[in-house]
Amino acid sequence: MLFSFILLYVPILLDFVVFFLFAFEAFLVVFNCLLIGEVWRGSSLLKFKVDCQP
Repeated sequence: MLFSFILLYVPILLDFVVFFLFAFEAFLVVFNCLLIGEVWRGSSLLKFKVDCQP
């Protein structure tokens, strides 16, 4: 019973976590580009996210 429960819900949880990470990355890029792009342009942490050109 427990094994089937784990087998059923672990993939759903993993999908949710991956989706959340991708959504958070996209949110960081958009937030950085729209609001604080110029402020964080010199930051090495977000340097690869500052460039908003396609």
